[in-house]
Amino acid sequence: MAYDNRDRSYLLIKKKPIDHPSYVLGEFYKKFDCKSVIEVGAGELTTFYNFINKINNKSKLGTTAALDLSTKRLLKGKEFLKKKKIDIDFLISSNATNIPLPDNSFDLVFSHNCIEQAPMIAQNIIDEMVRISSNIIIFIEPSFEFGNQWSRNKILGKGYPIFLKRSFKNKYTDLIYRNGLPFTRCENFSEIVILKKKNNKKNKINLYNKNLEEYIDEKNSKYMPYKKINEVFEFY
Repeated sequence: MAYDNRDRSYLLIKKKPIDHPSYVLGEFYKKFDCKSVIEVGAGELTTFYNFINKINNKSKLGTTAALDLSTKRLLKGKEFLKKKKIDIDFLISSNATNIPLPDNSFDLVFSHNCIEQAPMIAQNIIDEMVRISSNIIIFIEPSFEFGNQWSRNKILGKGYPIFLKRSFKNKYTDLIYRNGLPFTRCENFSEIVILKKKNNKKNKINLYNKNLEEYIDEKNSKYMPYKKINEVFEFY
């Protein structure tokens, strides 16, 4: 069963539904000619896998990266992508309130049902995602404002953050879109928020062909200590 945001009605899906989050991510990646992408709160990389499949020409993907607090989940995701014959450039295990990357590092920075799990630090995560983006930031999270009563009850019961327009307002970006997803599971209604960085070409960092480990070592005094575990940069 799905909820239609436009008609405010419930639908019974008998065939495989459209994966709206991955579709939107893929379309914006192509529309804004992005050359690098990082998912924050990537978990086992399942959303990342669906996103990559929406990019028809894989050679245009550029630099790919994923960040999660759990090294174990990232390693599980790495195994998953390997089975699908998909490579990812960088896996980073770190707290999303202190991402060990410079400003303007990635063209597209996105999260999918990640910030909901950290209500007390939600604003800090949003600010960090804005900081490391050089162009587009996309949030797909449970929505109280656009959701139905089932979703609102779940958000209140779980203690998820209640996002408002002001949650995404800052001096570094313009809000170019915010609304409920066209179709979503009726008990877990999500909204999509798209921000565009102002002056995105200014002070842009080019990590496309740069070894992340070398970059971190060069700037090591600025970031936390780390160790490398099976190609995962684990910061502590």
